[in-house]
Amino acid sequence: MSKNLQSLALGADNGPERVDVAYRDQVMEEFRSGVTKVLISTDVLSRGIDVPAVTLVVNYELPMSYSSYGQPDYETYMHRIGRTGRFGLKGVAVNLVSDRDRHHLDSIQSFYKCTMMKLSGDCEEMEALLKGLR
Repeated sequence: MSKNLQSLALGADNGPERVDVAYRDQVMEEFRSGVTKVLISTDVLSRGIDVPAVTLVVNYELPMSYSSYGQPDYETYMHRIGRTGRFGLKGVAVNLVSDRDRHHLDSIQSFYKCTMMKLSGDCEEMEALLKGLR
């Protein structure tokens, strides 16, 4: 791998899009060490991966339950956003949702008895949130 990489993508580790274990380990080492600043992944990394320096997780889409049609997968959601804020550190989780899917966020807030704030979409607002973490 080139040491000039700023981002990498990593997919599932089973099925037809299986990722080579050695490649996955190399990608994770570069992300942990800070060589790679951005890691784009499927849910394959939502569990069991500890990278203390993660300050931001972006959910491009919310995880949905296959057993409860039309409901968010609450456990997977928690594991995804749990990649940030590890080891007592703080982090930010951003959910990209349309107005049509807003009710799923309401369901997640109700399930976890938490509140989420709506961001304006201004990059400076996100930058200020992240700077205030460390």
